[in-house]
Amino acid sequence: MNKKIFILFSLLLVFFVSCQSNTEKTLTYNLVSEPTTIDPHNFNELVSVQLMNNIYEGLLRIDEKGNYVPALAKSYTENGTKLTFTLKDNLKWSDGSKLTIDDIIFGFKRALDKNTASRFAEYLFPIKNTKKFNAGLISEKELGIQNVDGKLVITLEKPTPYFKDILTLPISFPVKKGITQDIGDYTKALYNGPYIIQKMDNSSIILKENKYYWNKKETKFKNVKLLFISDFGVLENLIKNSEVDLARVEPYDLNSKRKNNELLSYTNGRIWYLDFNLDNPILKNMKYRIAIRNSIDRQKYVDIIKEDGSKVAKSVISDILGNYRKEFPDNNYFKDNIKSNILAGKKLRLLTGNSSVEVKEANFIQEELRTKLKLDVVVTTVSFKDRLALTRSKDFDMVLNTYSPKFNDPISVLNRWYNKKLNNWSQAKYDALIDEINDEQDTQKRYLLMNKAEKLLIDEAIIAPLYYSTENWYIRKGLSNIVIHPITNTMDLFRIK
Repeated sequence: MNKKIFILFSLLLVFFVSCQSNTEKTLTYNLVSEPTTIDPHNFNELVSVQLMNNIYEGLLRIDEKGNYVPALAKSYTENGTKLTFTLKDNLKWSDGSKLTIDDIIFGFKRALDKNTASRFAEYLFPIKNTKKFNAGLISEKELGIQNVDGKLVITLEKPTPYFKDILTLPISFPVKKGITQDIGDYTKALYNGPYIIQKMDNSSIILKENKYYWNKKETKFKNVKLLFISDFGVLENLIKNSEVDLARVEPYDLNSKRKNNELLSYTNGRIWYLDFNLDNPILKNMKYRIAIRNSIDRQKYVDIIKEDGSKVAKSVISDILGNYRKEFPDNNYFKDNIKSNILAGKKLRLLTGNSSVEVKEANFIQEELRTKLKLDVVVTTVSFKDRLALTRSKDFDMVLNTYSPKFNDPISVLNRWYNKKLNNWSQAKYDALIDEINDEQDTQKRYLLMNKAEKLLIDEAIIAPLYYSTENWYIRKGLSNIVIHPITNTMDLFRIK
């Protein structure tokens, strides 16, 4: 495991164990944005994963030390490309019905079914024959996911270093056969995690403990209220009035929180960048994309605009993902060679989210491009959901975008641009490099291929990397039993035992 991540998990353990025993009945937790789905196989952003992490569960979880530990599984063994899981005896759905090995297998099959259209079905492709099944070329009987004498046996195509990470993500979660039509309706869906959804609207989600959860004794919070507050000024007032217990915060009075032992800061591997619509008549020209990329003063960006510990990015892979950045530092990926006024008289739209922080950043970018390139930038602010929808429909010129690794391997980030069928760049060459990475077993050779793929993104200015974000979390003094997972930026509101 990456040493930085191990140390961070250790610090988290010390921090939370040192807190007073929790006596709270309700935890109020700000998600910032409303989740886009409660369907574990159709998540497309990490806000939904934060919710799903506490209402569903897979075969494994990651504990506070960063170790893979059995969750639905009671134990497991590894033998080459074969993983064999024995399930716990007392597993139940939230209606009290038994959760079986067939539910877990059905969950995998549903996630892989092309009709489900799971955005992250490809995460399961290391399993034998899953890619063919997803394409509709073989039957489910040929899948490398089988019930063998009451044990779940998963057979991989080849050794995959990050596969156990996938087994902690929603794409691998079970679903009970026969209720899939209700999975998007919180009043009818069945849950198997520590909490169930009691109420859900466009302002909050109320969770209550799942009385049938196998690890129920560790869910110290009987109820959890999830808020969707994107105005961090409003959030600060709620914190001061003791109306919020747990929340990501922006640089408002961080020193006071730190002195009061109510602040935790960590790097999460998330890259923020300008995404370009390569079909735009202006942006299909690489020299214009390079000019935009090079004109932004990133050091000023993180020091004056962000003020939260974020780090300048001139590449796409964070240094917390394995040891890749030790081999290939990102300090020489491009130079800030500004071609003044090269875009004078031209006009582009910049799409951004409507949080106070994103608006501030977009205004900074707008001014940088106006003063250095004479480019007329029109900023359009929309909700988180709308930004996702408009980005996917390519209804933008530029967008202030972000992408987070879903598991602890650089390929998790590089997959973002794989097989997207983007015009006006070396898409086929990039895809071929990703395929090579997925086939390569030697770590150093994998890293070399990753570097070639990363440089292709940067050299052709497919995006303009801006910064790697740092998360700052307010955690009310006295809270315990909470574990943060930096890579997926999720919270376990309990300890797994």
